[in-house]
Parts: sequence; structure tokens; C-alpha cells
Amino acid sequence: MNEIDSLLRVTGEGVSVKLGDNEAQQAKVEEWLHTPEGSIYGLPGWGNPLQKYKHEPMNTFTEVAIENDIVTSIRRDIPDVQITGIRIEAIEKDLYYLEIGLPWGDYNIGLQKG
Repeated sequence: MNEIDSLLRVTGEGVSVKLGDNEAQQAKVEEWLHTPEGSIYGLPGWGNPLQKYKHEPMNTFTEVAIENDIVTSIRRDIPDVQITGIRIEAIEKDLYYLEIGLPWGDYNIGLQKG
């Protein structure tokens, strides 16, 4: 399985393509994280639900709620992705650090609140 880079990043050879199952699955997760729910015409429920936490306080309760929401939503939207773990941590004002455990390694990203 191959996937075109979700952000259409370009290399010297053209648009970046993720080759193989592992890289393709990571590309799907990355695309899902960059797509808020309701932003795809015809698939209003597809995408991450993080927008609803925009005005929530950055504490442990919110972190757990976000983790649960991500696991539930990503399993619904991308059923072939196997999550082995998830951790989100508030690292500074309006910035979260997200780590998603996947069978071939971890996917890490900093998420801006809202």
C-alpha cells in the first residue's frame, strides 16, 4: 500500500509518496490529525474531534478526555490502523504533545490548541 503525502510536501522528485504499509498507515494518521471533523464534504464525521477542546482547561482531565476521543474516533475513521498506545501532554500554553503508539513505532506531533 502506498499513500501520497497528506500535506503534499514536495521533494526533488515531485510530490512525496509514502511507500509500504508502515509509512502509508503513518500518512493516514497524519492526514486524520490535520483534518478537523466536518471539513470534508460528504464525510462530515471523518477527522479529528480536537476542535471541541479549544476552550477547555489544559489539565489531566482534559488530556484523558482527548486521548479517549482520539482512540474512539480514529478507530471509527481508519479501522485498519492499530493503536498500541496513546499519550497526550500539555507542555506549554496552548500546546499539546501527542504520541500515538503504532505497531512499527511511535508517531509524535505537537498540536496547537484550537
